[in-house]
Amino acid sequence: MDSIYLDHNATTPLRPEVAEAIARCHAEGYANPASQHRPGQRARRVLDDAREAIAELLGANLSASPADRLIFTSGGTEANTLAVLGIARAASESKPGQVIVSAMEHSSVIEPAEHLMQQGWRLDTLGVDPHGVVRAERLPGLLTPDARLLSVMLGNHETGVLQPVADLAPICRDAGVPLHTDAVQVAGKLPVDFRALD
Repeated sequence: MDSIYLDHNATTPLRPEVAEAIARCHAEGYANPASQHRPGQRARRVLDDAREAIAELLGANLSASPADRLIFTSGGTEANTLAVLGIARAASESKPGQVIVSAMEHSSVIEPAEHLMQQGWRLDTLGVDPHGVVRAERLPGLLTPDARLLSVMLGNHETGVLQPVADLAPICRDAGVPLHTDAVQVAGKLPVDFRALD
């Protein structure tokens, strides 16, 4: 009997054309893109072209002022850890602040937030309704003057529930609080436009 794979929200198989592109890059551009020699310069062009193409797909603007940035990581866990710790600490003014995460976050967001809590940060949770959607109307009541970050995933890795990130963005913007969203499970399945999400 044939099996049907139904866990695409957790891990999606690599598309054949992506595997081919990766193999082609490894065969043609194995040089260090930070090196000044010709092979390194070629590898840098390939890397920059890939960065621009991906940024365009995600609605980023690399030529804006200030320009959006696209940073390559090894995966979602590294990206979330870098974002949660980096954004919170950059906005902390060298003292612990407040971090808010949704009740449905992936462990790769919860664990760095808990790490901050162990260092004296306040950690609050934005609850969800019975359908697993965050209660955006409760966010203003959670925000304190020490709020440094809100993290709400765009799409749940187990249930597929989409979160109203675009509704949370103006609340965060008005409060001066950076908003982080883990969009790993949505990218490639639905259109993702970070500018449209604000």
